[in-house]
Amino acid sequence: MSRTSGIARGAILALVLSAASARAEQSYSGSVIVTRSGTTVSCRATMSVDKWMSGKEGRRFASILKDEGEPALLVDLRRARAGRLSTSCTPETSWRILLASGLDAPAGRIVRLVTDRPITIVERPNPAEGELGAVELVLGPSGPGLGVVISHARVEFDGEGRLVVDSLSGAVERLRMSQVVLEPRKLLLPDPRTGKEKDTDQP
Repeated sequence: MSRTSGIARGAILALVLSAASARAEQSYSGSVIVTRSGTTVSCRATMSVDKWMSGKEGRRFASILKDEGEPALLVDLRRARAGRLSTSCTPETSWRILLASGLDAPAGRIVRLVTDRPITIVERPNPAEGELGAVELVLGPSGPGLGVVISHARVEFDGEGRLVVDSLSGAVERLRMSQVVLEPRKLLLPDPRTGKEKDTDQP
């Protein structure tokens, strides 16, 4: 095989691996304690993120919120796709993640997620109480982390375009999450026999 051919094949392989890495899915899971009809149960929540909000996107959202108001921001957010949230207590439904942001802080890695509608694990959603839900996770340098599920969330952005989430006044649920872990990510790599993509666990 010629040196030129080897370089070309190496470049193709690098492009394939780069494309696969760009599609890497990062998943988090944690235990949410909920009370239904006087009975306390533990639900396992799974949050799969396949797109992280960039600083440029955050500054654009902040500008829309400041200049055009919350209704315009909601219209823009509805076009976003960043992942999926599901729980073992609500197998019949899941939530689309509109925004996902990550920030390294002294307390650890802070992950904030905004969903397409309120995260009402216990109560039925009331449209008058807000249109978005949110999750905030804090993962320390070692061991499982903690989190909170905000059923009805208010979305804001700081001066640098970083995502900030909080409860709407009178929110129905603000549930604590424990045992939060980062799951092994999966890369979609082509199967050499079929040409179709298959999942590969990565540490």
